[in-house]
Amino acid sequence: MEECKKRSTITECQIVPMYGCYVLTVQIMNDARFDNGTFVRTSKLVRVDFEKKEAETLNTIYQLSTEVK
Repeated sequence: MEECKKRSTITECQIVPMYGCYVLTVQIMNDARFDNGTFVRTSKLVRVDFEKKEAETLNTIYQLSTEVK
């Protein structure tokens, strides 16, 4: 089902615990829903693949362009 998800590039990424799960707080790029450079909180974090430099949430797959904090 990954193919159906939107894809975006993110910078300034942090993993944050929230309400019993984890989310990302990110500066987002290349996403039609937001202006480049907008800071957003994502939906629930599903996985992070450090080798592929990607993070998947319930709604989107993000390409990580910087180190996750």
